[in-house]
Amino acid sequence: MKKSTFKILTVFLLASVMGWAQQLQTTTGQTENTTQIQSISIDNTQQQQPMAAGTATLQGDGYNYQIMSTPQVITHSNSQAVNSISICGSGNNSYYRVFDLDDDFGITTDFHVSAAEFGIGYVTDPGVPVPFTVNVYSSTGTFPNDTRTLQASAVFMATIANSTAVVSVPISATIPLGENLVYEIVINVGSTGGQYGVGANPAGETAPSWFSAPSCGIPSPSSTALSSDLVMNIVGNEILAFSECGTPLGQPIPAGAPGDTSGPMTPSVATVVASGVVGPNYYIDRVEMDITHTWTGDLIVTLAAPDGTELLLSVENGDSDDNYTNTVFQDGGADITTASGPFTGTFQPEGGTFANAFNGVEVNGNWELRVLDDANGDIGTFNNFCIYFIPNEAPVITCTTN
Repeated sequence: MKKSTFKILTVFLLASVMGWAQQLQTTTGQTENTTQIQSISIDNTQQQQPMAAGTATLQGDGYNYQIMSTPQVITHSNSQAVNSISICGSGNNSYYRVFDLDDDFGITTDFHVSAAEFGIGYVTDPGVPVPFTVNVYSSTGTFPNDTRTLQASAVFMATIANSTAVVSVPISATIPLGENLVYEIVINVGSTGGQYGVGANPAGETAPSWFSAPSCGIPSPSSTALSSDLVMNIVGNEILAFSECGTPLGQPIPAGAPGDTSGPMTPSVATVVASGVVGPNYYIDRVEMDITHTWTGDLIVTLAAPDGTELLLSVENGDSDDNYTNTVFQDGGADITTASGPFTGTFQPEGGTFANAFNGVEVNGNWELRVLDDANGDIGTFNNFCIYFIPNEAPVITCTTN
């Protein structure tokens, strides 16, 4: 029984586009689906000098972390030149790069992706934009037998004007500390009547290019299907420090005020999406809060971690004083028990240090600022609270001979 055999075409971007269509015909034979690699030429004489990775135009995305490193480029490509493509002439073509962030790039924090870059080439142009789907995954395990979580997806509509260029696609994703980044581009070749692919070159690479195309007998990613090295880069930032602020704001103290004048406030919750552990990965730099209340000596203020661990920040301090205004809690701060309202300044948590109280606690989840009004007569309003985390740098170990 005859079965179709589609060709994987490696296209070198050097000569005229004339005659490409004739070289993309499928063949039939007596065998099962197999992979065949052919070389074809494409004109890139109008291409400018290859740009450096990461120099394509970037767009901001309003990411909410407070402090990041300067943008950095993650790439395995030795050159950004685009002079070939490899395609299967039918169905989905998927191109992959895998980035081991900590081992290969020394990234020891969560990593925020702001853009994905890739080269573009074509064999035949359909005269309409061709969709390139960009997927960014976090990954654990060894690719391709890993466990992937899709963190973000975007679509770039390519045209003939993009041929032999490296384009930049804004995309926002966070790769958790300790996980790998898998970058995939999917093109449905022929769906729009043309053949486009991800640009490549033979200049070498620091890790394999991966490719899958079920129609050409490659159902799973293969590192041996391509004869050139894919131009696929990621641009992003190490998350050096971040803050999360609590909601809701403006709630009464106690929760039942003004009818009730004592009791707990509805907690203010700051949700942390980063991953890692206090101590090995992060430390709590500070907690900031602002409370309006006419008798601060009634108030007990507590910070609670996602696992329920609590640290007393301030216990019935200030007697009849008013308010906590621009109050900061930080390890090594002043003694809050000897201070007076409105407690403007930086104070040590009354119950101990953040470092000791939360050592080993996972940062991911809901951090609660809890306020208890333990006496009748006065009420107040909780205005705001924010918690700040900073990564702990990995230790540098220097070994000498003998």
